[in-house]
Amino acid sequence: MSGAHATEIAAPVGQPRSWSRAALWLIVLVPVFFATYGAANWLASLHAEVGAVVFGWEHDIPFVAWTIVPYWSIDLFYGLSLFVCATRAELDTHVRRLLTAQLIAVACFYGFRRLVS
Repeated sequence: MSGAHATEIAAPVGQPRSWSRAALWLIVLVPVFFATYGAANWLASLHAEVGAVVFGWEHDIPFVAWTIVPYWSIDLFYGLSLFVCATRAELDTHVRRLLTAQLIAVACFYGFRRLVS
């Protein structure tokens, strides 16, 4: 495009994307994610009775087994998200956010578990 109405997309400032750095973060984050997820499930399994909070209308939603496949796609997008960061700074910020979200999720799970036990 040319002319007065052309818009340029500014390139991100900073060190360019590093595929190897993203791959390294993926190698670190995957075990952390699945270990903390597994630990949360293990903590839940220690209780003979695990409570549930549901609305009455939720019991009318049918179970459809194949819907686990789109749910699992979250794992794929989690990993791919590391490779769409345009700069090293963006990647590192994204990793810090993922780790923070994981820490908060596990802490809340543990805290709620302690409330009901």
